[in-house]
Parts: sequence; C-alpha cells; structure tokens
Amino acid sequence: MDIMEILKEYGLEVPADKVEAFKKVFVENYKSVIELEKRNTRIEALEKDKEALEGQLKTANETIAGFEGADIEGLKQQIADYNQKLKDTEEQYKKEIEQRDFKAALTEAMKEVEFTSEYAKKSVMAEIETAGLKVIDGKIIGLNDLLETIKEKDKAAFVDKEQEQLEQGKAKFTNPLNIKEGTKLSTGELMKLKNQYPNIDITKYM
Repeated sequence: MDIMEILKEYGLEVPADKVEAFKKVFVENYKSVIELEKRNTRIEALEKDKEALEGQLKTANETIAGFEGADIEGLKQQIADYNQKLKDTEEQYKKEIEQRDFKAALTEAMKEVEFTSEYAKKSVMAEIETAGLKVIDGKIIGLNDLLETIKEKDKAAFVDKEQEQLEQGKAKFTNPLNIKEGTKLSTGELMKLKNQYPNIDITKYM
C-alpha cells in the first residue's frame, strides 16, 4: 500500500505542496520491516551456530582428556572439523556484522549528497559498496575521495549546485517580474522595466 494511503487511513494527510518533499525524505530513510527482520534473523542464526560449535569443541576436548593412551585419531579428526566449522562461522558472522555497519554508515553519509534521481543514488551506493572501503568509528574511510572520483566520471548523477544557481539566476533575469506569457505592457511600464533591467528584451511585452 502506498505510504500516502496508509497515512490517510490513520487520519493523517500531508499538504499537497509538501507531498514530493515528504516522499523524498521517506524513500531516503525508510527501511522495510521485512528487510530488517531478515538481516537480524540471519545474524541471530549465526550467533547460535557459533555458540553451538564452541560447545561441541569444548565437549570434544574434554572427551580427549579422558582417553589418555587410547586411539583417539577419530576424535582428533572430529575436533579438526569442529575447529574449521567454527572458524568459517566466525568469519561469516564477522562479515555479516561488517556489511550491516557499512550499509548503515553509507545510508547516513548519503544524506549529505544530492542526486539527480533515486536511480542515480542507488547506482552510486552500489558502486561504493563493492569498493572495499572500511568503517571505523561509524565513518567510511576513503568515502569522500571515492565520491569525487565517481563525480568526475558520472557528473550527471549528482546535482550541480553552481549550475542550478546559474539557471535560477538566468530564469530570474529573463523574467525578473514573473510577467505572464502574452502580457502587454504600457509604454510607461516598458520604460520602467528597461531602466531596471537594461539587457532585458521588452519586445515580447509590446
């Protein structure tokens, strides 16, 4: 169900002139409950596997201690297998935690970057996620340098503040008084307009 419909069901309605801004903020910050539950379930499962393997390893070590002088090659191999499984589980657990922390840090950092579209944002984030950067104290090391590199090769993905300001200024200069298209001004009004804005084309208002 669309978020706007959900809000209406609870008696909440976003003003029409605020809808687009609200949707933008919502998309940037909203995380699916299912997505979070899947990630947390995966991490919980890894924690349980790690604890179980540690318990099995402890039991095997205690068993060996009780078989002094006996043929325990089978138990030795079992312990070796447990050690390898424990190592693999710990590595996978660490990887899952790192991925979770990296995604959280990246989402936070991207709030300061303006993109030309949601597609452009997702594309840039996907490239960053595969760049091998690391998180230290909640910050992604090397992120700013990588962003500059991406901007150089894909400028269209980012909002150009300077160009945006130039376009706004150009629009204001072209029609400084926001005169409606097709409006005809009197001679006095034309002269006043020309005096205020010497470079403006007043012929379209004659």
